Amino acid sequence: MIVPGWENEPQAMQAEFVYPALQTGRQTLQLRGTIANPDARWQPGMAAAVLLPVASRSETMQLPIDAVIRDGASAHIWIEKPKNTFTPRKVKTGLKPTVPSRSWKGWRTVKK
Repeated sequence: MIVPGWENEPQAMQAEFVYPALQTGRQTLQLRGTIANPDARWQPGMAAAVLLPVASRSETMQLPIDAVIRDGASAHIWIEKPKNTFTPRKVKTGLKPTVPSRSWKGWRTVKK
């Protein structure tokens, strides 16, 4: 986490929840997290740049949001087999429900 005014002092934090909506008229998200604050420098509601780790792009596949079917308990995609037949395959997604969805488990052998 990098706070304006303290750019040379990046802070480690534990992200607990990312609110799933952009703030009206701005391109910002709210995030709830835990950070060490021994000298009471950080106050609730302060703006900060937060860098979140993600899997490398070589380990992910970008999918259109409508290609992933979610039923509340799992997510799957349809894989084309020979002769225009399809079979479902469970996948693990990340960065949902934004467009595009990234999937990194369940697709490695998929060609189409």
